[in-house]
Amino acid sequence: MAKFGAAFAAARKAGKKTFDWNGKKYTTKTKDDSKAPSTSSRPAKRPAKPAAKTAAPKRSTTPRPKARPTRAVKPTRGSLGKPAAKRAQSRAKAGTTRRRTN
Repeated sequence: MAKFGAAFAAARKAGKKTFDWNGKKYTTKTKDDSKAPSTSSRPAKRPAKPAAKTAAPKRSTTPRPKARPTRAVKPTRGSLGKPAAKRAQSRAKAGTTRRRTN
């Protein structure tokens, strides 16, 4: 079995467009060959347009949803909504005192 490079070089030297190596077909094109001017039927790209001044973006015509009114938050415990004097009275009735933790 000859090396691929040797088979490729021999095929290019002979002017062949394709050659067989290890039972597969290969072309003799190289990367440099593909840079040649193309004869494609695809149209060329359009030239870039100069940037035009843009107006302010248009506002959406769909109405925004209205904000919901806020609700008063209910206290989770009965003593939280009471003034300090009332809380002290309710603690006295329950027999508990306020603890300080250091």
